[in-house]
Amino acid sequence: MSHQILLAPAWAAAEAWLLDRIAGPLSESPLSRARVVVPSFNLARHLEERLIASGVEGFFGRIFTTLPGLVRELLDESPRDDRPVPASRALRLWGISRMVREKVPEDGEMGRIRHFPGFVAAVDDLIQELQQACIDPEALASLGQRRGSSRLQNLGRIYADYWQMLRAHGWTDAVLEMRASVEAIRVSETLRGFDPLIVYGFDDFTAIQFTVVKALTETHPGVSFVVPFDPDRQEAFSSVENTLRRLEKVTDAPPVSLPVPPSDGSTLSHAQRRVFAPPSSLMAPDEDVQVVTASGPAQMVEAIARQLRRLRRDDPSLRWRDCAVVFRSLSPYRRLINETFPRFGIPFDLPVGTPWGEVRVLTFLRGVL
Repeated sequence: MSHQILLAPAWAAAEAWLLDRIAGPLSESPLSRARVVVPSFNLARHLEERLIASGVEGFFGRIFTTLPGLVRELLDESPRDDRPVPASRALRLWGISRMVREKVPEDGEMGRIRHFPGFVAAVDDLIQELQQACIDPEALASLGQRRGSSRLQNLGRIYADYWQMLRAHGWTDAVLEMRASVEAIRVSETLRGFDPLIVYGFDDFTAIQFTVVKALTETHPGVSFVVPFDPDRQEAFSSVENTLRRLEKVTDAPPVSLPVPPSDGSTLSHAQRRVFAPPSSLMAPDEDVQVVTASGPAQMVEAIARQLRRLRRDDPSLRWRDCAVVFRSLSPYRRLINETFPRFGIPFDLPVGTPWGEVRVLTFLRGVL
């Protein structure tokens, strides 16, 4: 058994592979030791529903889990009396609000905004992000000192007070629990018994998540990573390449692509192949044809207006009556043309009324008849 990195160009095919991989152990024993670690609780529930719908029999309520869920399961393997209690978000917010009232001075820089709605929640979100990035309070305060930033130093003090609050109440949070789990993972007999152990659907890892993943690969003899990546569409998955390099380094395994089902020729399949294609592959502009890109109807109408003004500036003899703008359907653009063209000083004439082909009632009646 060895680690493997599986690339998933087609996610439906990856899901089918995963369910087939899980069905094997379940057919041998209804009490499966398989574990599939996914990025979110919603994905875990989706995969569980798909497995139920496939007709596989067994007890698989714990097969699909998140990384914090796996960590908690392994920590429960060796319970300790002094183990901190996981604090819910509501409990953390209560503690942070009390801490802010007591320790952030009213006349300080943070004091002016501490009563703003959402301030306490923003502090909690920031602390969780810093912990995910493995940035300690001392490092944040030190950075503030080097840059001469009072805000960073104040945030560092709030961050340190947060850790002190957790210790005083005997609490922890999900990120700190993952940090504390690394040693428990390395001595876990439960982890070594998982077969298979699959890390599925992650396209990136935070610093603390990757620390846990690295500990998994050092302890379990064969972790399978299923990563969304299509080698034929690297421009669409460029952000995943760094994740692949990090996984290759800790697993010493080359990436292998899962088989891709043949294209069915549908519109959806065509859109999947072409949606990230570079513009040059769609149309090569020449002297007679220019391609203008826009991110929506409003930007498109404004781009057309600018192009018309540019043409008129380059050729003063050009008459407005010699220019025509053709839309596939005028309905989505009529209001935008009325608002935009006068702003650019462009006279225009719009057809009056709506073509009957764009009226839904008439289109429905035509379909019925």
